[in-house]
Amino acid sequence: MNKVISALFFLVATALAKPNDGIAKRIMDMRLMYPNQFDGRIVGGEEAEPNAFPYQLSLRTGGLLSYHFCGASIYDEKTAITAAHCCRNLPKNAKVVAGDHSQLSLEGFEQRIRVKSYVIHPDFGTSGVNNDICILHLEKPLKFNDKVAKIAMPDQDQEFEGEAVISGWGTTYSGAPPSFVLRWAKVNIVSKAECQNAYGSLLDDSMICAAAPVHECKTCDLMNGHHKMNHIEQSQVQLAL
Repeated sequence: MNKVISALFFLVATALAKPNDGIAKRIMDMRLMYPNQFDGRIVGGEEAEPNAFPYQLSLRTGGLLSYHFCGASIYDEKTAITAAHCCRNLPKNAKVVAGDHSQLSLEGFEQRIRVKSYVIHPDFGTSGVNNDICILHLEKPLKFNDKVAKIAMPDQDQEFEGEAVISGWGTTYSGAPPSFVLRWAKVNIVSKAECQNAYGSLLDDSMICAAAPVHECKTCDLMNGHHKMNHIEQSQVQLAL
């Protein structure tokens, strides 16, 4: 059974008509100044086909030189899902960008919508990394098409195993700056027994662990703050954050 994981990756982004070396350098400088803001990883992956992941959003600051600080997924036309730690100190002018592929070019079908309000899980921060989820309410509805679409939700307590896919603007190797284009990579969902053995009390039954295939990654971290999805009847179903 194939799965799809829409990762919450941190990146810097800007709306430009075409690539610009000066802007790219300024964005890269910002990444180097704030390394902890950009910790997503797409190790051993490859560039995604444009709009291959239509449910994926870029959560960004506002302004001319806006930058993406988290990923999100589309729940419906006016609602998105992200991690709670992404909503702490959320900028007042925060916005989502749908249909994006390259951070350095404007394809013409991106949709930019301000975040009207948000709700952080009330129990987030009370125990480890549990309940790391935030609901974003958008100022106006997204327009769904072949490049922008919602993610489906799974049945409660549904179990998953096997191969999965992550997507995002993560780093291509440990210590590298994030990619300017959307990337994807295959990973394996790890059994709950293995996950608990590796991370102990850090995890509970609401969480899912995933790791890169052994031949691609000898030492892989717990994938913090990632959406997990599964293909069911040709729809992409979100499992968890």
